[in-house]
Amino acid sequence: MMQPDQIDDIAEKLAALSRGGAVAVIGFDGFIDTIVRVVSGGPDEAQQHFATKRAFGEKLVALGRANASFELTEVATKIGGNAPNTAHACGRLGLQVECIGMLGRPEIHELFAGMHANCRLHSFAPPTQTTALEFDDGKVLLAGSRILRTVDWPAVRDGIGLERLRALYADADIVGFTNWGEIEHATAIWEGAEAEVLAAIAPRRRIVFFDLADPRRRQAEFARLFALIERLTAGNETVLSLNRNEAQAVARHLAVVTDGSLEQLGAAIHRAIRVDTLILRDPFEALAWTAAGQDRTPTFHLAAPRVSTGGGDNFNAGYCFARRAGLDTRAALLVASAVARLYVGNGESPDCAQLVDFLRAQAAGATPAREVAQ
Repeated sequence: MMQPDQIDDIAEKLAALSRGGAVAVIGFDGFIDTIVRVVSGGPDEAQQHFATKRAFGEKLVALGRANASFELTEVATKIGGNAPNTAHACGRLGLQVECIGMLGRPEIHELFAGMHANCRLHSFAPPTQTTALEFDDGKVLLAGSRILRTVDWPAVRDGIGLERLRALYADADIVGFTNWGEIEHATAIWEGAEAEVLAAIAPRRRIVFFDLADPRRRQAEFARLFALIERLTAGNETVLSLNRNEAQAVARHLAVVTDGSLEQLGAAIHRAIRVDTLILRDPFEALAWTAAGQDRTPTFHLAAPRVSTGGGDNFNAGYCFARRAGLDTRAALLVASAVARLYVGNGESPDCAQLVDFLRAQAAGATPAREVAQ
């Protein structure tokens, strides 16, 4: 972790960017997430919930052919999707954000209208409804899929307008391509944005990050995805950010054999894919590979998070924010981990001042009693 004398420089750079009006353009999904916990038993006044996915799964297996019902405790109904979650986190940190997604049609859905004021919203479709079963060790997402199967590049291009898209991306310092795994035509949407938007505006070196979400169903399109990342690596700073499950899916496609550790997974993937920065993360550590070598840092792991859905999006927002502020890879990993920690611990993305306070407290060996002002 960072030492106290290193935090001043980090804090100065983060605060300067938070005041500076850098622009991020992020797309292209949008969900309404209902977050629930599954009740395992106990009286109403002291209900117990399944702590882990395994515990709930074993209960289902034990039922065999018997029918059953489970009570759900609703935790929250909130904005969802990689693009809105990342956009909101970036906005909280101080970036000016153009969020392009499935945010409501013909009007923006009221939940998205409550995103941070730094976020301007551009919608081409209604949102998808999702129920997130949350456990202490992760989540299971149950999502409707009709919109995810049908939305394509013409829907995005014509719904927003090609000239409008070009104007938005022309000002971008950070470009985010998210949720490749769940949007059936995501590859074509990303290729369309590359060919008809990015290729038509003045070139500049941007941070371009890719979040694959759950890519296991998209094995046939990995080659096109990797080719797109390689093309955009010429002239930009590209970042491919993967959690452990996503990394394992990529490794299976590449037919690489590892011991399953993040270190071996990342090294194998980095050798096979041309990208400026490859990030692999799990709840306990985050690693990055660049041309300069490997960096790693432990995360601020929280055993019992208030919410986990959106943690990876906050990590990605924090990393891009830190890199745009001029921090090196290792410091950016630390900032990203702090943003994610504050989010999962409090249920809201931190602003820049809260982030810096948390980092200072951690460097001093203490966690603030109240990490995020409520």
